[in-house]
Amino acid sequence: MISAYDSGYFAIPPFKFIINGDTANPVYSEVLLLEVHTVPTDSSAKKIKDIKDPLGEPFSWLWYKEYFYWGIAALFFIAAIWLFVYYRNKRLANRIIEPEKPKIPAHITALASLERIRETQIWKENKIKEYYSEITDTIRLYIEERYGIMALESTTDELLAMMKSQVIDNVSKEKLQVMLKLADFVKFAKMIPMEQEHTLTLQSAFEFVNGTKREEEMVVVENTDQPQIEPTNDPKA
Repeated sequence: MISAYDSGYFAIPPFKFIINGDTANPVYSEVLLLEVHTVPTDSSAKKIKDIKDPLGEPFSWLWYKEYFYWGIAALFFIAAIWLFVYYRNKRLANRIIEPEKPKIPAHITALASLERIRETQIWKENKIKEYYSEITDTIRLYIEERYGIMALESTTDELLAMMKSQVIDNVSKEKLQVMLKLADFVKFAKMIPMEQEHTLTLQSAFEFVNGTKREEEMVVVENTDQPQIEPTNDPKA
């Protein structure tokens, strides 16, 4: 196969032939001269034209009809959101914000509970176990709110161990230990203390709370019935 990419003359070299295996006397063909011509142009052919523009889609109201309902639905949705936000903000603006009630100090709650225990005197009704449980539960709740210790869920030994890291005088620590240990004997060993021990235990609970409370001043807030608590700089706090 012969390929030519330009016009002109191209020489074809002679071909070598071997006859009857006689390599000593090969036979050669003659040199050939090949003439290549270009393709003649057609002078009558028209010039190349540009690409035609895309065909325009004819106008139709069906397209607008298809998306009209979607547009109406979107407008209703936006209007609903706007109305919801508007009326919610209006309602919040007109709402009366009640002042937050001051938190009752832990020692106030504990002393009130101990006073109730002293008034009921359920130990006289032979409810010894319930009596000591109420006292120790009150003290444990007070410790939990006062010192942030999980006293209600701890055993007596665990609670006493945690209280060692708190700044408490030795007298208060000793009273706490005696109260908790005695209550454990009553609740778990069914021990019945002497009658005077009932009042002494309750008195020790009062003294423990008063000896470890934060000193606070009760300031009456104008136009309210709730007192406002303002802590003072007390080294026990």
